[in-house]
Amino acid sequence: MYREVANPRSIHRIGLRYVNTIEIPGPGINLEDYFEFRPYVGPHLPKTVGPFMVAVQLPYEDSRDVLSLQLASLAGLSIDVATIILDLDYFLAQPGSVALDDISAWIMNAHAHVEEIFEGCITDQLRQKFEE
Repeated sequence: MYREVANPRSIHRIGLRYVNTIEIPGPGINLEDYFEFRPYVGPHLPKTVGPFMVAVQLPYEDSRDVLSLQLASLAGLSIDVATIILDLDYFLAQPGSVALDDISAWIMNAHAHVEEIFEGCITDQLRQKFEE
């Protein structure tokens, strides 16, 4: 009914977002053991870090779409468990560039990119923890 009344031609905003809360037992985990995407602390800086947040934006489909990738710690929830947020937000960066009839294809494509980046962010050691 909306299409009949409004006669829209394209999508202005669409996105697919996954916010993953990952809990890893143990105080003072080594991020390198669990994440391929993580903050880098150079050789002349202390190796122990407190709360952190790191983010990048990755262009897709000739910059029509963007995947915003964030990794952050949640401080103070437990001293025995590290709680990490891995946030993947894939969205249309060029309004009007996806036709209404192409929404399903856009979502399938977005999901494939999100899944690929998620898998690229984690190590086999973290994958093993998921299977437990």
